[in-house]
Formats: sequence, structure tokens, C-alpha cells
Amino acid sequence: MNKAVRDIFLTKKNSMYTTKKCRFLESKRLNTKNKISLLIRTSITISIIGISLFLLSFGENVEENTKKIYSCISLISSITLLVLSFYDSSLNRQGKSEKFHKNATAISKISSEYELALSEENINIDDIKKIITKYENFIDSSDLNHSSETYKIFVMYENKKCSTFIFSIWEYIISMIAYILPAIIIYSFIAYDFFYN
Repeated sequence: MNKAVRDIFLTKKNSMYTTKKCRFLESKRLNTKNKISLLIRTSITISIIGISLFLLSFGENVEENTKKIYSCISLISSITLLVLSFYDSSLNRQGKSEKFHKNATAISKISSEYELALSEENINIDDIKKIITKYENFIDSSDLNHSSETYKIFVMYENKKCSTFIFSIWEYIISMIAYILPAIIIYSFIAYDFFYN
């Protein structure tokens, strides 16, 4: 086998490895985002229940102005929770996470088959071509594609960059701002009222 053909085969091997790792990583990231969303929505639900219980238990001893503030916070929290729940439902992160994981597992099997064929003493070029075609057909038939952020994290991880964790956390914060910001505002109102009224 000449060097040009071997280089093509090795390039395809790296492509399979990268795609497989990125799809597994995308699955993990979507699952993590889903957990963050669930945590924030649960905390907002707890705040609504907490405010309701507070007003029911101590309503008679609470100033009318404070009651209005807490009722307003409860209403904002309920609307926020409803909007986030609809938004979550439309994104279907959990379903996509499972699809990416299955996709990566299928690529992993093709990749293993490819590596095994390449490691043979007498490499059968026709077998290699068939596996490459199988991989390319699978990619073409798949409706999934990992995000550019996932690829950046993968490259940082492969190059052992120390900023991988920081980049990943920062990307989570940016992508989950629709959840984090309302929660911060709601709890800021509660904290302000608690300490200053």
C-alpha cells in the first residue's frame, strides 16, 4: 500500500474517532443541560410552594405591602416556570441526548471494525473501502450533528488544555441563561424583601 492511500485511511480513522467522541460528548452535554434545567425549575417550584406556605401560615401577621410583594413574586415565578417548561419541552434535550448516544455507539462499532481491518497484516483494500462507504452512508442518513462548542471542547480535551473545564462551565452558563437569569431575579427579590423589610 502506498503512502497516499495509507494517509487517506488514517485520515478517515481520525474522522471516525473525532465524530464518535463529539457525539458522545454532545449526548453528555445535553444530558447535563437537562439536569441544570430540572434543578432550576425544581428550585423555582420550591420557592412558589414556600411563598404559598408562608402566606398561609403567617398571612395574618404579615403587612399588606409584603403580601403583595410575595404574591407578585409567586406570580412571576409561576409564569417563568410555565415558560421554561414549554421551552424545555420544545428542545427535547433528553430525547436528543439518547439519539446522540445511540449514534455514537453505532459509529464506535464501525470504527472498531475499521481499525481491526487496518491492523491486519495483509490489508484488504476492498474491505476497507466497504467499511468507509458504510460509515459515510451512516453519517449521510443521520439527521444529527454535534455543535461547534462540543467540537471546541473535544479539541481542548485532546490537546490537554487546562481551560477545558472553564470553557465548558462558561458555555453552560451562556446556553442556560434563559433559566439562570429568571431564577437569580426571583431569588434576589425574595432575599431583598427578607433582609430589608
